[in-house]
Amino acid sequence: MIIASSGLALQAQGQSWKVLVDKKVLLEAKAEGSDLRENIINLSKSKLKKAKLFTIVFEGSGSEWKRRIWLADSSDQERKSYIMPKADGTIKIPIADVRKYLQKDGSLKIWTIMAPPPDVAMRVRLRSFFVCKIIVE
Repeated sequence: MIIASSGLALQAQGQSWKVLVDKKVLLEAKAEGSDLRENIINLSKSKLKKAKLFTIVFEGSGSEWKRRIWLADSSDQERKSYIMPKADGTIKIPIADVRKYLQKDGSLKIWTIMAPPPDVAMRVRLRSFFVCKIIVE
């Protein structure tokens, strides 16, 4: 949810995403239902080893703002972040980054937040959304 200080509230309703490894969809979720209990992806070590591409597709924001995505460890410490030029679209995260943090910790959390232009950023309060948690089995 994005809350503007002028009293205008812009809802995250309709925002959704898909998480894919190679071309296989592992998770489809909506912003309204994103929490740690629902958005868990279990990956086997062999699937992780064979994987070539990790992709997240974001849809439904209707915003021209940028989107920031970050990878966090199990203690929610940010490890790596990426910026998408628009809030809707596809980001391809290097599988090497995903493997690196999964091998260290056994799990990885992915978060996102809208990134408004600087003149707007000072007037709004933004909420980050939990995208998913990946666990290596």
